[in-house]
Amino acid sequence: MIRRRRRHPHADLLLEGRWLPVTRSMSFIRADPQTCIDVFEKRTGHVVLERFGSPRRVREVAGDGIEQLLAALLPLDDEGHRHLLVRTANPDWTAVFTNHWRGGRSHLAAQMGMGGLRVVTATDVPHTINLLRTRGDWGDRSLVLWEPWPERQVRHGTVDWMLHHVQAGVGDRGWFFHAGSGYTDERLDIPFPLGRVWDERALRAVHKFDHDHLVEACRMLGLRPFDADFYAPDAAGLILERSDLPAPDERSYTLAQARGEERVDR
Repeated sequence: MIRRRRRHPHADLLLEGRWLPVTRSMSFIRADPQTCIDVFEKRTGHVVLERFGSPRRVREVAGDGIEQLLAALLPLDDEGHRHLLVRTANPDWTAVFTNHWRGGRSHLAAQMGMGGLRVVTATDVPHTINLLRTRGDWGDRSLVLWEPWPERQVRHGTVDWMLHHVQAGVGDRGWFFHAGSGYTDERLDIPFPLGRVWDERALRAVHKFDHDHLVEACRMLGLRPFDADFYAPDAAGLILERSDLPAPDERSYTLAQARGEERVDR
């Protein structure tokens, strides 16, 4: 009997998962890198100045490919105060990565969406948690789209943007699937902008929105988030970060620590 070799769960991810958790979510903003920075600073720069006493700074970085550019995000931290912005092979879109040690969706990207720019965030984390729940990740796959929208009243005020999302993830009761549009608990009957990019007929939630569905949805937007050659065609990027010195009680992490390969001292 011939046994087939089991495919590694990270094989289809960006850089085959070598930069997880940093690359668990990739955000794309429909603007050039400097416009992204300008909008982010306009919305949040005063908060950083009040909290840390110094403005953010911007510096240029260069590298042979996205893997070298991602190294400019190190060390990682608890809040994600350093952002890497790179052009992509599609000149309409800028890619954003953040140095949060747990990964996750970019705060910068969300601010761009609320600031009037179109934003796409693709997340793909294979379910690799072990039986003791001490190593690995909880499965999470999603596509989130922000787009400008006519102003409307919501629970906490007025908004002029719309959030569309589709997700297959692992919760307390196993895999779940959800798709919808709106602000927080809004249940708006709005067609998904890309059509039904999932399979509602699939029997299991994990198969309703799988990796291939996510790739195809991104392709429809002109994006290839899991293709390293899609990023930084000019071999350059911009780092947006705090300019003050970290406080003594602020923690920093290596990539190996964030991946659970090295111990994190508390």
